[in-house]
Amino acid sequence: MSKSLVDAIFAQVKDYKARNYIINDCSLYGGEPLLAENKDIIRYICEKCRENDMTIRATTNGTDLDKYLDLIQEFKFTNLQITVDGPKEIHDKRRFFADGSGSFDKIMNNIALALEREIKIIVHVNVGKSNIDHMSELEQEFKSRGFTEKKNFSYYFRGVFDTPDAIDESEILKTLINSGHSLYDAIKLASFYSISARSLYAWLDKKIWPKINPTYCGTQNSMNVIGPDGLIFPCWNVVAKDELAMGFVDEASQKFLYNFSMTEWRTRYVNNMTPCKDCEYLMLCGGGCARKYPEEKMYTGICQNFQEVFNYTAPKAIAKFLRRCRQNRKYMIVYKKFLLRVKKIYEIRTS
Repeated sequence: MSKSLVDAIFAQVKDYKARNYIINDCSLYGGEPLLAENKDIIRYICEKCRENDMTIRATTNGTDLDKYLDLIQEFKFTNLQITVDGPKEIHDKRRFFADGSGSFDKIMNNIALALEREIKIIVHVNVGKSNIDHMSELEQEFKSRGFTEKKNFSYYFRGVFDTPDAIDESEILKTLINSGHSLYDAIKLASFYSISARSLYAWLDKKIWPKINPTYCGTQNSMNVIGPDGLIFPCWNVVAKDELAMGFVDEASQKFLYNFSMTEWRTRYVNNMTPCKDCEYLMLCGGGCARKYPEEKMYTGICQNFQEVFNYTAPKAIAKFLRRCRQNRKYMIVYKKFLLRVKKIYEIRTS
């Protein structure tokens, strides 16, 4: 990415913010953003973010992370998400350097260096049919290296999709439970389940407003993913699929210029979708991830077992919250109000 392109991007950002658009966050994504040779342009982007009061985070493979530690601390990255494909034996067969050597040890060593500097690390573990039985080995690796003792370290498992190795998220949950995790720990580690459980518990605890939303994610709202050539995509899962670009950054005018496909992405609301508009979960699910487009029709809901996951996690989250209420006097009032609310809902539904 050139400096002139970065200048054009942030000129448009500045213009948007002047018109009261809320733009608070910049996420560095790839490809691989944190390559050693990218350091000058990454620093330039970070400086622009600081000028515009934007926080920064990054998704990285972690191989050149040691070259960026000073910069990450200087610009106070909120977190780094590092992708791993399993324990060393499996990971090194999939993610290796040009000379054929594996990248696992290099990544683990870089994570250790980052944790020492109190940088927040989130490890995203890709799970498929070929490595699901090796999750506990990787967890043991994290423990043996002392990562799990650090407050700034966390990890989660997420099933891969759109490949022959794809797996149902429920298999990840079952495998975690069978390996000795408690039900609640397994839900926390199985990404697809933990999203629902964390949100529900935070709602009950009044830490966040309930997510009542007619869309699934930022793709359908306002997210712009800008490639190194200036093409604008609605989602990082479709970057480099040029036919799905919804516009481009015009360096001459320093504006984002959109095409008609932007309208499709930005109007993918559950009330426009089948069978979502007749589903009682529509404002919780948001119609599912549109990453399968154009294989699926844009306005077709993609459930991804949301109903089963919600129905599974909701009682657990409520039970955990109620136990806390009973054990803490401060929560007794909330507990009683909650019971009254449930009673009213029941009376309305049965009247």
